[in-house]
Formats: sequence, structure tokens, C-alpha cells
Amino acid sequence: MYIVLIKILTGLALLVAPRFFPSDAAFVVNSYFAGALVLLLAIAGIRWNLISRCTGVIIGIWLIVAPFVLHYQSAQAIIATHSLGVFVTLLFALFNGTLKKKTRKIPAICIL
Repeated sequence: MYIVLIKILTGLALLVAPRFFPSDAAFVVNSYFAGALVLLLAIAGIRWNLISRCTGVIIGIWLIVAPFVLHYQSAQAIIATHSLGVFVTLLFALFNGTLKKKTRKIPAICIL
């Protein structure tokens, strides 16, 4: 449950990041699109975990390489995008977003 909230807050952080950092148009557009996608994937990850995790990792990697591809002008925008990209990549790669409790199945051999 907390992981879903952290993913949603990360998506919202990407959406509001252009307001806090001096930026160019590429940073603003990239941050809005990536923020919206992370927000949607956080919500979709409750139901479709594997697809959400794989796509979230791809978005995180894109955020890491985006300043070089889109030629950001502001150093603060580059640092913000890199740090959020690393955070998104690790968040989606390491933690799933399901709300069900994990149950451990005991093999039939162990019961005997």
C-alpha cells in the first residue's frame, strides 16, 4: 500500500517539478509526460503489476538519458531529472504495487 502511495507521489513530483526548477521547454514537456505516465502506472500497477513494473523501469531509464537526448539547458533541471529517474527506476524495479498480501505456499512434500 505504501509503495503505491510513494509511486503516486513520485508521479506528482514529476508533474510539479517544472514549477520549482528554472527550465527550458524540453524539460517541461518531458516532466509532464513522464509524471503523467508514472502516475498512471502507479494506479495501473495495482491490477497489472508486471506490465507496470517493466514500463516504469523504461520510463525511469528514459528520465536518466533524457537530458542528453533533449539537450537540457539548465543544470538544475538535469540534476532533478537524473535524481527522479534513478528513483523511478529503483522504485519500479524493486517494489511491486499490488495491494494483496503475499502468502507463502507450502509444498506438499513439506506437509508430510
